[in-house]
Amino acid sequence: MNKVTFIVQTYEPRLRSFRGFILNLLEFTSDLSKIEVGVKIDRGDRLALLYIEYLESVLPFRLYHIVGEYNGYHTSGNYYNQLAMMSSDETYFLFECSDEVRFKDKKWLDYILSFKNKFDDDIFLIKTSPRFESREAIYFQNDIIQRSVCVENPDTHPFYTKKLWLLSGGIGDIFSCNSSWCESILQILKYKYGEDRLIEADSHIWDTNSTHFDGGAKSDEWRKDNKLQMDKIKSDEVWKENFEYIAKILKAYISK
Repeated sequence: MNKVTFIVQTYEPRLRSFRGFILNLLEFTSDLSKIEVGVKIDRGDRLALLYIEYLESVLPFRLYHIVGEYNGYHTSGNYYNQLAMMSSDETYFLFECSDEVRFKDKKWLDYILSFKNKFDDDIFLIKTSPRFESREAIYFQNDIIQRSVCVENPDTHPFYTKKLWLLSGGIGDIFSCNSSWCESILQILKYKYGEDRLIEADSHIWDTNSTHFDGGAKSDEWRKDNKLQMDKIKSDEVWKENFEYIAKILKAYISK
């Protein structure tokens, strides 16, 4: 397993940005046989479908897609999880992202793959967002999540191991397109079970001048959907119980 799978969505008004994303991969990826791209497009978006099918036929790396309804960013996670399940058997890392991200370092692939097998069980997440230094961790007190800043301010450029994604549920079913779900689980794994699987890596591989480097995190729609998610998770103990339950499952795999 030696491949990175990108998971992204696009639609007709964003095809120019998606084209830029693909061109950036072609220019800055040292070994194209070690990447693939999974794309979600909206049902009825004929132009986007035609463009994606064209790219599937001409690109020197695998590009695959699914078609689904659009009901806001907060529903995107369900489609991203489907794309993750469709990734290659050779996939080691999964990277869910905006089509606006751009690399600036032609050694990005070598850098990310250098973390491969950092843990024998292949359960960890690499944080590469330049915002991680300002993020505070959640912590436990009497087995209750008291604060969850990583939910509200997640890493926007995380590389998941495929094993972690599949065991944890990846994005989660109320999250849109960030690592909030998985970071919350891994923080519990760290503070309750003593297993730190969050790696804070260097962000030098990214072009931080690209538009909306943080994946649209400042847009009005993102804020609206993010507030919907946060209000739901903070008012429902079930989500906190889910985090702890999945962290316990991960701990069992780590202990094997």
